[in-house]
Amino acid sequence: MSQPHIVVIGSGWAGFYLAEFLSTTTYAVTIVSPRRTSAYTPLLASAACGLFNFYLAEEPVRSKTRKCRFIKANVLNVDFGAKNVHCAPAFEDDDAVSNEKFDLDYDYLVLAPGCIPNTFNTPGVAENALFMKNVSDAMAVRKLLFDLLEKASLPNCPVERKKELLHVAIVGGGPTGVEITAELDDLAHKELQDLYPDVAQYLRISIYDVAPHILGAYDQKLHEYANAALLKRKIGVETNSRIEKVDRDALYIKGKGRVPY
Repeated sequence: MSQPHIVVIGSGWAGFYLAEFLSTTTYAVTIVSPRRTSAYTPLLASAACGLFNFYLAEEPVRSKTRKCRFIKANVLNVDFGAKNVHCAPAFEDDDAVSNEKFDLDYDYLVLAPGCIPNTFNTPGVAENALFMKNVSDAMAVRKLLFDLLEKASLPNCPVERKKELLHVAIVGGGPTGVEITAELDDLAHKELQDLYPDVAQYLRISIYDVAPHILGAYDQKLHEYANAALLKRKIGVETNSRIEKVDRDALYIKGKGRVPY
């Protein structure tokens, strides 16, 4: 008698963790995800700031000791009546392969696809902002930061332009936003002082949130402590800030106008 087939959609915290503890002697387990790794989200900010190598912030789904089948694909549709999922291979650089859709039958289905960053339909965010959801995002943040430092270091870059280039605007005062703010500040006052002595002084970090407090979902003592700690570091804490739009060079904030970054 064949094993019951469990299909897990998603390789994030929920899907990957569950698949780790399913008995592969009792079930045939298949993980379907566009990402071949599972990110340790709390470590992404540290990896982006160079505290350690990126590979430490993620774990491959495929493993010699993990007897799960992995399929790199997006799930397009689920037919609950027929108990199958309709999938498309997830290879952005190969349209031919990505169009070769297929179906997977299942006995049990786990839906854990995760989520995408919420832009709140703010114009320009999707096109101009960087996000922090996976290791690829962390790599992009680190690359952009050092590209901006190099641009600011050019001999023909005026001081005002240096200040604009090196204004790091972080939108979102939750745990990830606060963590990367603190990590970037540590980076600015340690490594960058030696690597970029001529421009590190112009690096300025601001954290924006529409709520009255950062870490607003947590206990009052915690968000008061975090706010005081960031202000002590001379980080701009801009609460009650509603971002109306974003372009390549600036945020546009209700009541404050254009803020270059």
